[in-house]
This record gives sequence, C-alpha cells and structure tokens, in this order.
Amino acid sequence: MRRYLLSLVALTAAVAVATLLLLPSLPVGATLLLAGYFCIVTALQHWIVTRSMLKDARRFVQIFLAVTVASLFLHTLLLVVCLLSLPEQARTFTLAFACIFPVYLVFETTALVLHIRREKRNREQ
Repeated sequence: MRRYLLSLVALTAAVAVATLLLLPSLPVGATLLLAGYFCIVTALQHWIVTRSMLKDARRFVQIFLAVTVASLFLHTLLLVVCLLSLPEQARTFTLAFACIFPVYLVFETTALVLHIRREKRNREQ
C-alpha cells in the first residue's frame, strides 16, 4: 500500500502541475482542490476494494461495482456544485475534470490489476 500511495502522490503532483500549465485560466486553488479530490477518492477506492479482497474474495465484484457507482455519483455531485458555484469558470473546470478523470481511472485500474496479480502469485507460492 505504501508504494501505491507514493505513486498516487507523485501522479497527483504531476497532474496538478500539468493542469496549471495547460489551463492557466483555471484558478490555482481550483486546480489544487481538483487534484487533491481525485487523490483522496482514488486512494479511498483502492483501500476499500483491496480490503474487500482480503475479507471475502467472492464479494469482490459486488464491492468493486458499488464503490465505482458511488464514486461516479460523487464525481457528478462535485461537478454540479462546482459548476453552480463557479459559473464563469464552468467550461475550463469541466475540461480540466474531463482530462484528469481518465488519468486517475487508468491509474486505479492498472494498480488494481497489478495488486490482483501479486495476490494470485503469493497464493500460488
């Protein structure tokens, strides 16, 4: 988990810097909050899903789907709140969100697949 968190923090720093450079019209605070939000949500998702694998591997798919749906609702809620509170930055914020979301989605999926492979290898030994 430690390696995962270090990678996640490094990714978050890179995403924040890239967003600041590519979208200078987005306020710095909004950029940092968006990167921090994705970092926290992704870490929480990973922790819940990997913990569910340890408890009961048969319920893994149910937990994974429930966490995915909950995070999508949370993302939608964040988008609505930010778009209503920052109407002048709506287009830029939506663009930043749409660019950052797939980065964290790919990161989480890759990390989960690697974790599952590692666990499978450990069980076979």
